[in-house]
Amino acid sequence: MQFKRAVTGLNPPIPRGTESSTQDCGLSAGYTYGCLATIACFGLNVQINTAVERPRVTFFDTFFMEILLGKTLKRRPNFKDATRAYKRLLGKPHVLPIKKTDLLLFPINLRRMSHWVLIVVDTTKRCIYGLDPNAPDDGTPIVRHLKSKLQDFLVRAEDKSFQYYNIGDQKVPHSRQMNGYDCGPYVCYYMYCLSRGVPPTGRLSSELLR
Repeated sequence: MQFKRAVTGLNPPIPRGTESSTQDCGLSAGYTYGCLATIACFGLNVQINTAVERPRVTFFDTFFMEILLGKTLKRRPNFKDATRAYKRLLGKPHVLPIKKTDLLLFPINLRRMSHWVLIVVDTTKRCIYGLDPNAPDDGTPIVRHLKSKLQDFLVRAEDKSFQYYNIGDQKVPHSRQMNGYDCGPYVCYYMYCLSRGVPPTGRLSSELLR
């Protein structure tokens, strides 16, 4: 059942007028469709240079890492089911092959902490880093753990070259939540900015967050 949810996607319909913000990014099925479409609808106060070429992005839904590591994200990796989900996603006609993708985005819900983080695989810079709305860098123990396990998976499922990706602590500039409950919207904001080729360093207005 968990595998089926991850690959079929349980997401709301994309609001009319936001299709262009998603179709040109090579999106996967899943949670991030609805999140990005909603973010685009609000029209964030983000200065975007239209002359900048947008990166080629593939979004994974929030269930993928749970398939790999269980709901606690601490289980022994389930490479078999995760590889099935991964291959099925890449078989979809609108999803680019990994070697033609610039960014892989993995939004992750840390259930025990009631917190959201984003893990980013940057194939152009050959690194894997995390964006945590609560931390200035990705050196927290749980993010280090997620980066390491994701790297192990990609080495098995995709290409051994992923073993050479930098997964050390990295301080990637990003805006941070101002309270203890806006982590979800900020992770959506990070995905929106990265898919547009701009740094996720702006602030979300209180009107948008409410």
